[in-house]
Amino acid sequence: MSISFDIYIDALSKSGDLADYAMRSGTSVNYILVHLKHRRKIPRKDLIVKLAEESAGAFNATELTLWLYQFESKDNQKQEIKK
Repeated sequence: MSISFDIYIDALSKSGDLADYAMRSGTSVNYILVHLKHRRKIPRKDLIVKLAEESAGAFNATELTLWLYQFESKDNQKQEIKK
């Protein structure tokens, strides 16, 4: 994941673009801030896909799913081992 979902959401919130992102993704700002940013709920697959599509390449659906479940991709794990 280029950027973690919570950091991405914080950046959108600071720039004032969060409401637009939520609308394009088919959800609400409140749902994103309360449930998704803090990993309290796992959204439906179609919402995960839409959130990824509307992120302008910040992350894809697989990366978002891994982040939501607090897993890391194999690529990130390899990078951690190399450090």
